[in-house]
Amino acid sequence: TGLAALAESNRNSVCVADVYSPGLSYFRLSHRSRLDYGWRIKEIRAYSSEDCTGAVTYTVVQDAGIYSTSPHYTLTDPNPVDAFGPANLNDDVISATSPADFMKDGWWSSCLNCNPYPVDSTHGATVATPLESVHVDFEADGDVQCVEVISKAHDNTGRYWDDAASTTTMGYDQGPHKQYYPTDIVLHRGKSLNGERCSLSEIASTGFTESWVLEFNNPNHDYDLEKIPADTGPDFAVARFKTGCGMRVDINADIIALQEGVPGPCHCKQLCLDTADQGCRSWKWRQDQRDGADVRVCFTMGEALAVDADCTEGDWYSGTTGPRVTAMTPTAVTRNTPFSVAVAGLGFPTDTTVSLGLSPTSATRQRIKVVDAALTTLETACAEAPVATGVAGIRCTGSVCSPSPTLATGNLVRFDGIQIASGATGGQFRICYNPGRLIDRYSWHLLPGTISAHRSPVTFTAMVGTTAVTTIPRSTTTFKIHVERTPFASYTDVENWRVRLVKDQYGCGARTEKTIGFQDAGGTAQTDAGQGIPGVADGVDKVKWDSITCFDAANTPAACDVGSYLVCFSEDSGATFQSVPSATENHLMVTRLDGETTQP
Repeated sequence: TGLAALAESNRNSVCVADVYSPGLSYFRLSHRSRLDYGWRIKEIRAYSSEDCTGAVTYTVVQDAGIYSTSPHYTLTDPNPVDAFGPANLNDDVISATSPADFMKDGWWSSCLNCNPYPVDSTHGATVATPLESVHVDFEADGDVQCVEVISKAHDNTGRYWDDAASTTTMGYDQGPHKQYYPTDIVLHRGKSLNGERCSLSEIASTGFTESWVLEFNNPNHDYDLEKIPADTGPDFAVARFKTGCGMRVDINADIIALQEGVPGPCHCKQLCLDTADQGCRSWKWRQDQRDGADVRVCFTMGEALAVDADCTEGDWYSGTTGPRVTAMTPTAVTRNTPFSVAVAGLGFPTDTTVSLGLSPTSATRQRIKVVDAALTTLETACAEAPVATGVAGIRCTGSVCSPSPTLATGNLVRFDGIQIASGATGGQFRICYNPGRLIDRYSWHLLPGTISAHRSPVTFTAMVGTTAVTTIPRSTTTFKIHVERTPFASYTDVENWRVRLVKDQYGCGARTEKTIGFQDAGGTAQTDAGQGIPGVADGVDKVKWDSITCFDAANTPAACDVGSYLVCFSEDSGATFQSVPSATENHLMVTRLDGETTQP
């Protein structure tokens, strides 16, 4: 048995790629919590082993900007090139011992108040997306299994070199207790090949391979708050990330291809993402011996069918692509017309992946929001962004939304019965998607693309006398409603048009309010018996209801009830109704009189 025999037995039945280049492992180190005094990173160390041994050389390729020198820090050279820069991250120096070393002692972020999301009324978000917050990017060759990040922790002094002090003596600036590291740190891992790097996304098929979050207040995470050297040096926050992929299980699935020379599990997962268009949805990797040499083999496979957790045949690492979004539809809708939002991709949770322990959340926990494109400038705003005004069919309280998807498969999630009904002008909307971890703000993802909501082809105009109005004062007893269609928007006969007026809380399924009466052209009262009220045609695209009266309980003409009313319209003789907007509003409003404080 063994991997060599398994690989050999599959050579004739699966595709074996001839050329494979794993590229470099691309890492982005960033944060998910507030920073009030900036981030001071002393060292970043990469290792080839999970126990953080076997140093791996890396190259810093980008950062968010370093702290610029100021008169507060005095050196002979006022603007040293390497001051607080990325070159200090792998120099194996974690504590300055002289003034000359001070500004080479670690990497300092350019900002002090660095927040990936608004934290209070005076500390807003400072970046466009959380992936653009304070970050350091680096690339490494080979299989990195551990990354260690050593940051300055905190003290109650602002330390600096002072001209008033000796050039070899530390000066101190007494101040408040300061923390120089984020409580929550995130490390993303992706691929860099021939100068092209993965996209900065956790949810895109071209994005990061894997991401890990370390919380300094989580006892299950690997970190230390310690003094280096022990008892004498300054205190440091040491975060250790185990940067492997997958689980120690053996996934059984239809094999698509076998690839040798894959350095590690994360490279195997990345290969699966790279070949998703060939049907890869799961993968497994293992290292074995063949003729005395190491053999590292990756199997790209289809949907997972079963899982062997015993791994009796060796140390398999297996996993899936995880949720990845490739497309979102629709891109355009008509207001006041129900539509569905479909999120397409791969690796979405299913009953099978949940039962096999391969998905952390169930398919029915996936959610979306429809948000105003103009308000969502931050990806993290998806967590708090309200559902856009006028959107029906989605309800959210903070980041917890409903309903669940109508259809959920491994490649498609669909939400039905959504409607955008506010106003008659166009608008732009965006979709936020959450794979199921609703209370995690960072599990909300702003999907690419927008939805354009076109103006309603049918609108109403309210009139008091000969004047078009946007609201009706409560003192009004008689008013008019005219409904007009954009030419060629539909071809129904206006003789089949009907309307009804209902309080908006009841919806268009209710009949016209009993306190509102319609009369035909001859003054005869008309009753909504379930099919609405017919009007008087004015051409081929317009119908008028010119005698609408409000009544009291004694059926005497009286002031109209205050409230928000839907103008419900049917063009099929009352078989179906939907609300239509005016030129500016979705509702017909009856307003209070001056001086009234309560609704009569």
